[in-house]
Amino acid sequence: MPSLLITSAGSLVADAILRCLEEVRPAWTIVGVNSAAAAIAFGCDRLYRVPPSAEAEAYAAALRHLLAQLRPAIVLPGRDEDVPALAALAASGDFAHTRFPVPPPSLAPVFTDKLETARFARTHRLPFAATAQGPADALALARRCGYPLLAKPRRGAGSQSVSLLWDAAAVEQAAGDPRLMVQAFLGADALEGQWEAYRRTAAGMPWRWGFTDVETTAELLIADDGTVSALCTDCGITAPPLRTDIRLTGDHAVAAVGLAWAHALAAHGHRGVVNIQGKRLPDGGFVPYEIAARFGGTTVARALLGCNLVLSLVTGKSPDRRPDTSRRATMVGLEPQRLAVPDAWHRSFEETGVWTKPAGLAPLRRLSGGGSGRATADSGCVGGPDDGGWDRGAVAAYAASRGLPFVPTATTLAAAAALVQSCGFPVILKPRHRHAAVRLAEDWETVAAAFAAKPMPIVQPCLGGDTLAAQRSAWAERAGAPWNWTVIDHSEIAEADIRPDGGVWEPRSAICRQRGGDVVEIRPTCDPRMIATLRLWSTALAGDGHRGPVRLTGKRGLDGAWLPFSVQPDRLGVPPPGLVTACLVVPAFPSTRRGRSWSPP
Repeated sequence: MPSLLITSAGSLVADAILRCLEEVRPAWTIVGVNSAAAAIAFGCDRLYRVPPSAEAEAYAAALRHLLAQLRPAIVLPGRDEDVPALAALAASGDFAHTRFPVPPPSLAPVFTDKLETARFARTHRLPFAATAQGPADALALARRCGYPLLAKPRRGAGSQSVSLLWDAAAVEQAAGDPRLMVQAFLGADALEGQWEAYRRTAAGMPWRWGFTDVETTAELLIADDGTVSALCTDCGITAPPLRTDIRLTGDHAVAAVGLAWAHALAAHGHRGVVNIQGKRLPDGGFVPYEIAARFGGTTVARALLGCNLVLSLVTGKSPDRRPDTSRRATMVGLEPQRLAVPDAWHRSFEETGVWTKPAGLAPLRRLSGGGSGRATADSGCVGGPDDGGWDRGAVAAYAASRGLPFVPTATTLAAAAALVQSCGFPVILKPRHRHAAVRLAEDWETVAAAFAAKPMPIVQPCLGGDTLAAQRSAWAERAGAPWNWTVIDHSEIAEADIRPDGGVWEPRSAICRQRGGDVVEIRPTCDPRMIATLRLWSTALAGDGHRGPVRLTGKRGLDGAWLPFSVQPDRLGVPPPGLVTACLVVPAFPSTRRGRSWSPP
């Protein structure tokens, strides 16, 4: 059976590749390499640990060893950082049995360094966003193009560490960092009103912040003979951290720019994927601002809509159905079964550097557009009638009235002053419902300003705030407004279902790694103290008439005790520890996962 090797197998791009290959998975052995035991990487059939790509020599040596040992039929990069190493290995001539759809080493910097991308564009008269480096050139760019501008890392992807610059001071600060470059912002009209919203948010570090914009993508395949064998164009809304409202376009202007770039790159030896992100301007033109030699994270959305270029690249076959331009897709997070990996798998990978998929696992589900089937509540006794879940202030009041363990919570300015006096800063500002921003407040002015606005928040102490020190510092020292900001944090959840007879069914607990409040990894624990707290809450809720799911989210205080800071009528879907039959199930796509809220009796 032929094998396919994916580098950076824990990345979202790697997951997109896996999902796009579901149709042919039985005919292939999928091998992943990764530097850490990331949940997504366990979607492969075999997994090998390699050094981080930042350790270039050790990383290349590990890849060389595995390529010689495994002799894969094809290798696909999961991140931009993997491209130079793969390009050098392909050029060595030592792996004639393996296909490398990557550029030659001399061309690799065009895909990994945005300044080199801009230079390539100028040399070949290709459209690309105006780019500068250094304060003098960046200020000249501002005079020529106006504000706002974008500051981007020369190397990097996923909008990480990208900032929007609105004045000369921010431009000088950002452009003084040699790791960054400054780029014209295309189509600034799309940001109307968002800058004011950011300024209201900027008073405290948000758990998640992102500007919304419209992005257009062209993804192409360059065949071995240098011709373009496939092309797909789409547009969608960037709503960090994921894109929404993605649709195929068949846009001739975008296709023409994509073909021009592909022909120029092919002339310099590139073969494989060209992923081009850019903006469609009001005058009808399309201007790219990033070029990659790997598939993008939204490749899976294009596949769902009928343009599966991963399958085309791997099998050499054209799509078996016409692209559907009438439908739209939205990226959603991975489902819990895909994020929860048994501890035994983690231990095997961490101790031996190798993991092999156990025999007898359930096969991967087909890529489809069905729903996820997450449980929802049917009736209830806490909170208000809002689809954002139970009112957090009402949950705190309910806990106090029933004597249930819950983190101290203030719902008025006077109560907030008392809480700060008792617990100190920082504190967490949360909306009463889940559809607004959560922020970290470092001073009283931020707290008072939040209560002066409508709707008023609740305030809770920041449990484990010392673990956020580096992120708090990065927020305070930022230049401009971050394009996409997410706080990486850990929390612990306990969840169950309350049966029609009032009994508690399937109580489970887990440690969750979160990015911007979204769960990105689940480690089931069955912690007896958390389960005991869950039973206290479930018994009280059942006595007041609640039937259906209940989920407690919390952290441990300085004394080591676990305290919930959120209680909601839904379940994340934590699998029991040791269950491996569901861990490789890829979710139906797209899906919606939201519990219903309900009114007090």
